[in-house]
Amino acid sequence: MNKSQDSTLKSQVSKAKSSLLCIRACRHFSKVTRIEWAIILTTLLFLVALSINLSPYLRGPDEWRWPYAIPGTLGSLASPVLTLSSYLVLAFTWVNQVTRREGVSTRQRRVLLFALVLTVPLVQVSLLGIDIFRPLFYRTVSTSASGVFSVGSTIEDAGDFLRRYPVLMPTLPIHPQRYPPGLPLLFYLARRILEKAPALADALGFRLRLYQCHDMSLMRLSNATIGSAVVQMALPLMSGLTLLPLYGLARRVYGPRTAAWTVAFYPIVPSFALWWGC
Repeated sequence: MNKSQDSTLKSQVSKAKSSLLCIRACRHFSKVTRIEWAIILTTLLFLVALSINLSPYLRGPDEWRWPYAIPGTLGSLASPVLTLSSYLVLAFTWVNQVTRREGVSTRQRRVLLFALVLTVPLVQVSLLGIDIFRPLFYRTVSTSASGVFSVGSTIEDAGDFLRRYPVLMPTLPIHPQRYPPGLPLLFYLARRILEKAPALADALGFRLRLYQCHDMSLMRLSNATIGSAVVQMALPLMSGLTLLPLYGLARRVYGPRTAAWTVAFYPIVPSFALWWGC
């Protein structure tokens, strides 16, 4: 066989593979129902309308409307794009392993699921920008965004706080006044622990002060109190644990294939990313 014939044969094989892929794709899309196409089309139209800010009501009512903010530079999108791409590679590898019936051990599947659990916080963190600690610290100490830290920082006697909590609730910021006293007590407990480790308290406190050094009321707090903010700042790292019960439930109800796709795509659902770290 000469070079010309070999080149022609390779070209024909390549075309045959392309045709086979097209046939498989057509068969796949032919299984999509009209309702599913309607959902896909509606979702795409909504995303386009939201991206061009067609109406402010798409971002909520007048009483509570999310601001429409465009990234300042394209460079700020590099980290989310890179992280998301890496996650999708891992997610599709996970789906491929789970849906294969032979050659994949239970241990391999568990390792991949554990990798997804660890990767989820990284995907969400990439949305916060380069300095991820600044927005996390602000959300923690802000009275309007949370308010739990400000309540916890005033607790001196846990027993007295619990006894007076029903009376204190109406006077607390809007968010903590709706919840039991457990969250403020977490900050109180963290502060007490840090007070017994002054070196760690100073390391955390001095580092976090740089983010809100203009807030004089915050600067008057001790390093142990400011350092206790890491309690809420670290909570988002647990977001990946959501995948474990989600996979178990979906597998029991719909089977392993649907469960695998559910686990793979849930972390990139916009609402999940929106509330991450709040």
